[in-house]
Amino acid sequence: MGAVAFAQPDVIKNAISYDPVTQNFTVNLHDSPQRLNTKGDTADLKAVSVNITQDDVRTDIADGGVSRDTKKQNKEPLWPAILEAAYAKMQYGTVAAGLKVQTSSDGKKVHDVDGGTTLSGMAIVTGYPGTKVSPSSLTFDQLNSALAAHQPVTMSTAQSFGGNKDSEDGLARSHVYSVTAATNVGGTFLVTLRNPWGENKNVADLPPGTDPSTGYLGIDIHKLAAAHLVDSFDIGPKPEAHQ
Repeated sequence: MGAVAFAQPDVIKNAISYDPVTQNFTVNLHDSPQRLNTKGDTADLKAVSVNITQDDVRTDIADGGVSRDTKKQNKEPLWPAILEAAYAKMQYGTVAAGLKVQTSSDGKKVHDVDGGTTLSGMAIVTGYPGTKVSPSSLTFDQLNSALAAHQPVTMSTAQSFGGNKDSEDGLARSHVYSVTAATNVGGTFLVTLRNPWGENKNVADLPPGTDPSTGYLGIDIHKLAAAHLVDSFDIGPKPEAHQ
């Protein structure tokens, strides 16, 4: 969601409408029996409208849903919680049923929607599946061109890190980051990521100069790919696909 909001904010704006009389939201998503289509075929995707109540939003936030930002002093945007609630409700019938409880190695409770892959998530939000690219085959020109064309890009980390670590070199395992920038400095492929948690606290080995109170960090993609910390990049559709 964050990658789509960064690259194509109008997709998010157009997906959510509000009824001031009922105080409910209508969220327009896309559903598919397979939920994943790596060939880019959208024939089996169908538009789905999901009704989200204020209680649905409160349930998502209270249960530690996607947006930690939303909980900060109640001043952050609600749209991440609204979209996640709609996604959970579309898949499982209720928001509560769509949220699952996990326990990290430090004993803290964290909650996630059981949402499958970033490719299916891209399709559900935009109506078009993304293209999966391995970190070893991704080129700077390919990523830079995608970002310049306002295509949403995400980076998924490996399901597990060595030594059963929850985080390493500034990345959380089994997690998805938005890619916001790419630079090539003397042949070093640097990527700027945004953590959807809105912060990088309690993440081990943050790169020097990283402010853990923000969700942003820069990484050397080739270094972390060689360490098998990165699973894949997913590049979403161009804006004109929605026209």
